[in-house]
Amino acid sequence: MHIGVLGLGATGGLFATLLAQHNEVHVLARGARGAHALTSGLRVTGHADLEVALPAERVHLLDAPGATPPTLTMDAVLLCVKAHQVEEVSAMLPGLLAPEGVVAYLGNGLGVVERLARAVPGHVVAASSTHGAMRADGSTSTWTGRGEVALGAWPGGAPPEAVETLADASPPRDYRRVSWTMLADKSGSRPCSTSPSIPCVPWPGSETVRCFRRPCSMLPSVC
Repeated sequence: MHIGVLGLGATGGLFATLLAQHNEVHVLARGARGAHALTSGLRVTGHADLEVALPAERVHLLDAPGATPPTLTMDAVLLCVKAHQVEEVSAMLPGLLAPEGVVAYLGNGLGVVERLARAVPGHVVAASSTHGAMRADGSTSTWTGRGEVALGAWPGGAPPEAVETLADASPPRDYRRVSWTMLADKSGSRPCSTSPSIPCVPWPGSETVRCFRRPCSMLPSVC
């Protein structure tokens, strides 16, 4: 899967490094961390010790002299920026996505998903992460707490099949406790009683709101 990670703070560095083990990851960043990623790659310490060297064409320094936003065809773009930066970066999203690509925001902030849905209608996936991370030297992220990522459909956002595809881009088999959790299943297997961070939404043709939490053992690319 071709995945863009926009923002290289602690969270962006963590997800870029984990996902780069089994996916083609592009990093879009500014500042010293972006420059360090270009020359020295990415590293995660803490709950895992991982390194990844990214080819120069996969590290896009947005603040380099004369730089312009790249034109890419990503299957997914993970936004790992502060909420107040979303307006600025959302303008470049159409040029980063494949025709059926999706965008997920992994930061904190109210109203962000709504803003993204207006910027790239039909492409947004609701997401929430409980992983803990801190910035370390260079382009290193310290993984301070294992958690999970919840993914869900959003009204006017990406179709269910696209949410499922993103869930399959899980971190590698060695990290079994790193699970992507799917919220919202067509089958309506269980009443909604899961993460308060993401609203479960009804699927087309359903009169009730249903969702489910899919455990790690059901994610073939993880377990």
